[in-house]
Amino acid sequence: MGALGTPRRHPESGIFWLWKRVPDRLQKLVGKREIKISLRTRDPGIARIRYLEAALKIELSWERDATPIVGAWSTQTPPIGSLGIAAKPAVEIQPEQADVSELAASRPQLTLRSVFKSYANEAQLAPSTLKRWEPVIERLIDHLGHDQADRISRSNIVAWKKKLLEMGMSNITVRDVYLAAAKATLQFAVDQEMLLENPAAGIRVRVKDSLHERDKGFSGEEARTILAATVRPPSNKISIEMAAARRWVPWICAYNHRGCVFDSLDGFRGDRRHDRRP
Repeated sequence: MGALGTPRRHPESGIFWLWKRVPDRLQKLVGKREIKISLRTRDPGIARIRYLEAALKIELSWERDATPIVGAWSTQTPPIGSLGIAAKPAVEIQPEQADVSELAASRPQLTLRSVFKSYANEAQLAPSTLKRWEPVIERLIDHLGHDQADRISRSNIVAWKKKLLEMGMSNITVRDVYLAAAKATLQFAVDQEMLLENPAAGIRVRVKDSLHERDKGFSGEEARTILAATVRPPSNKISIEMAAARRWVPWICAYNHRGCVFDSLDGFRGDRRHDRRP
């Protein structure tokens, strides 16, 4: 039997976790390289007790080449009491702090779809964002070949990003839509103590700075067109406030540029006598 190790404290939430590497001979059977279980406590003493109990059960199941489910273990594993170990820990655990095995066994499978649904509900995503991001999550699931959020690795996300770029998708779209949706969803899982870390965190897509092909501001012809449009009758489909904004805002903006726009327009020359700025 290998060393049982010690619990790890999450750097942000402070919750203790069990984190064990799956033996090479069992990785195909288990379906992952590591097992991570939330111990559901910030108390170091309680975390240590729960860690030892969980780690012992996992090690015993591995010795039998059994498949320990994340947070649960083989039903063939003998109870702790039959191994000569006290069935109750020396430190009293409050009733609401359930045994880690019971918590994990009752926990539903952590799917990427369910995480995204919970995130969308809590964040109250706009309908447009929801419509845009749902297909993104589905494409990530198709790329992974599974829907298990706790099996996603950083290398999976990097490979997905590379594939999207190779397909001809723009860097901005990959960064601002695809990676953004994945990062936000997985970070929500971390915040809710469903995952220990966000595998998409820190993954970037380089985007070239946009080119400025002309100076800011309007040419004389462009300014003339804009100001001429302000005196046209407004559409009946817009509000009174919008009609007033279209009528006066362009003139206010032009006047605040010290009359330079007015001076360049035939028929729209401004009176600079009212410009009292130095």
